[in-house]
Amino acid sequence: MTLLDRDRMNMEKGFEEGREEGRMEGREEGISALVLSLRELGISELEVCRQVQKRFHLTEDVARRYLKEDCG
Repeated sequence: MTLLDRDRMNMEKGFEEGREEGRMEGREEGISALVLSLRELGISELEVCRQVQKRFHLTEDVARRYLKEDCG
């Protein structure tokens, strides 16, 4: 493997890591927006949790953590 090949591989890996980070941030923003919107509509916390689980394919524990984080 040449230095150029190694540099290309490292660059591609960096781009992929950046894309993955962006996807994760976008997902978290989407969850926060859903939680906020449902709360503003007066939806119960139980139903907010259920909707977050359903729409983002999360376990109940993970969904509840997002709800706790968005309380502030």
